[in-house]
Amino acid sequence: MKLKNIIVVAGLVCTTFSSAYATGSNVYITGSSAFRGALMSYLRGKLTNTRAVFDKSVDTANLANSVDGSSFIVMSGNFNGAGTTTTFYLAFTGSVSGVRDVSGPVNQLFPVKPADFATNSAYLLGTSAPFGGVKGTTKDSLGNLTSASTSNTPDFGFSDVFQASTIYTGTVTDTKVAVLPFVWITAPGGSAAGIANMTPQIAQSLFKTGSLQLAMFTGSATDAATTVYAVGRTDDSGTRLSAMAETGVGVSAGLQQNQPVGNPVTSYTALGNSGYVAGGDLSTAMKSATTAANGYSVAYVSVGDGESTTGASTLSHNGVSYATTLSGTSAAADAVDVPLVTQGKYTFWCYEHMLDRNDTTGDAATVLALLKTNLAGSITSSRKTVKLADMQCERTTDGDIVNHY
Repeated sequence: MKLKNIIVVAGLVCTTFSSAYATGSNVYITGSSAFRGALMSYLRGKLTNTRAVFDKSVDTANLANSVDGSSFIVMSGNFNGAGTTTTFYLAFTGSVSGVRDVSGPVNQLFPVKPADFATNSAYLLGTSAPFGGVKGTTKDSLGNLTSASTSNTPDFGFSDVFQASTIYTGTVTDTKVAVLPFVWITAPGGSAAGIANMTPQIAQSLFKTGSLQLAMFTGSATDAATTVYAVGRTDDSGTRLSAMAETGVGVSAGLQQNQPVGNPVTSYTALGNSGYVAGGDLSTAMKSATTAANGYSVAYVSVGDGESTTGASTLSHNGVSYATTLSGTSAAADAVDVPLVTQGKYTFWCYEHMLDRNDTTGDAATVLALLKTNLAGSITSSRKTVKLADMQCERTTDGDIVNHY
């Protein structure tokens, strides 16, 4: 066996990783946008001399609102004490596309590293505010990458859904790393109008037709002339698949979804079965104020994306309320919400899966092995991400009945 291969194998079986195992290569990661915040926070914690370029507006006070909230990111640094530079290329375009691209494998479009990335101090991310980094990646209004890109095979990826829920059958290793709760939200104006609860019957009517009478939410005949519009993600999204599995719409059902226009919203553009690429793009759209005259809206998002949706409100799911205050996190809120998931009372959640093909080498193998060993245990249960070890219930497929251990 060649020395390089011996080093890679050693890195896979050791639980302690040192600079000896790093080769200074590139790592390509794709898949779930709903889990990107937890993943990015973990990776950043393992990097020093960190540089980043991303697609969100720079928030010098909160990395979670900029680099961690982006869909397309280039990030580099010395990983886990290594003396060489590892560069991460990240494209969070959805769980279903992640299953496709990892299992295929199928090439994904990743953002391009700027020519002066290694030398220009503007790209440096600090460890305290102002954090830095550059918004240098562009997207269209639905979140599709529009700036320079490169096509590469992802080394591994993340999915909110079981591979069996998709049509992609290539062989992968599936490592569960967390439980991810979701919420239904209504844009500013919807809560005051009485949009408060989601049921399977409402979801099936709303997302199969694209719109519904407000009266279906309020039970008031006087609301029959006011419209509520369905807003959502592309069919590459695991959040979408989880929502449709949970409500019985169907994991492969064709949907009718819309794009809000204006702020305040003046109209809706019909997208048919399409939608927003990532949860962050959807949450941005759901910040716009809505009125009875032009129609209200309802969407499905991860709790992390919901928290960034200023002015939006959550709906209860089958009468069970979760993350009722989206304006920020707190230990008190987590103490109320987390048991609803771990004890099986709130069922709008999925497992977060890490998928790989067992063929990674170099830095990708080092990073993957570290994640397999430590990622699940590093998570502290919150209303956004629940630690696997804290779960007292389980399900065997997406949207399946939740059973206690």
